[in-house]
Amino acid sequence: MDEQQLPDLLRLRGSVVTASDEFFAAKENLIRPDAPVFVPETYDAKGQVYDGWETRRRRGPDGTLPDRGARDWVIVRLGVPGVVRTIVVDTAFFTGNYPQACSADGCSASGYPSPEELTADPGPWLEIVPRALLTGDARHAFKVSVGRRYTHVRLNIFPDGGVARLRLYGSLAEDGLAAVRRRWSETA
Repeated sequence: MDEQQLPDLLRLRGSVVTASDEFFAAKENLIRPDAPVFVPETYDAKGQVYDGWETRRRRGPDGTLPDRGARDWVIVRLGVPGVVRTIVVDTAFFTGNYPQACSADGCSASGYPSPEELTADPGPWLEIVPRALLTGDARHAFKVSVGRRYTHVRLNIFPDGGVARLRLYGSLAEDGLAAVRRRWSETA
């Protein structure tokens, strides 16, 4: 079965909770439903406009990279609780400032935890995609073998850069399915 035929758990009223940095482009762009676009020579106060989430560079004055653990991250809340089966990290149009690698963590939290609660050390996170290399202007699909229920996912990028879109394909958990049924009955 092509797991990308499953629903995108972010499209069911998912949201971006917080990010470590969004110097060049806003974190909310990650979950936009449309395909990313690029319009050459469109600039704002921060430089070339990119359709995605982009963090500032973490490289030293001589161009060297920081230590291996240096990273930026973004935390998203799934629209409904679910079991994530495939994570897609799309670096479309990022040809020079894309992350070298990424990983992903999941957590299951009740209610609406604050960004401070979600980022507290050590936090409630479990690795669901180990660190993997990325390339620029490409769509990267990562299978998730951990079949647990999640409410939040944290995408980690190493050390910095731009990601156009994030997709979390999976199946709805029982309480997620109940939430969708309630929404449908309220609109009917």
